[in-house]
Amino acid sequence: MEQIIYCPTKEDSIKAQEKFFKEGIYWIGGDKKINKRIWDIYEEKTCISCNGKFLTYADIDYYKENYPNIQITQAKEFLKEK
Repeated sequence: MEQIIYCPTKEDSIKAQEKFFKEGIYWIGGDKKINKRIWDIYEEKTCISCNGKFLTYADIDYYKENYPNIQITQAKEFLKEK
C-alpha cells in the first residue's frame, strides 16, 4: 500500500523513519540509517513515501502533482497509529 507522510518538522521526519524501520521498511537502496539530512533539503515541505517495500522522499508539491490519488497523511496522525 502506498503511503505518503508529510513531515513539516525535522523531528517528524526522524520519528516517521523510526516507525517505518520498526516495521522492517527501509530506504530504497537498503540503507537502514536514519537520514537526518532529508529535512534539511525540503524543510517544512518534506514528505516520506512508502510503497510497502521501501522508502523514498521528496517535497509535498512533487507528491501532490505526481500522485494526486494518494492521500497525504500528516506525520502526527501517522505516528499515533498502532
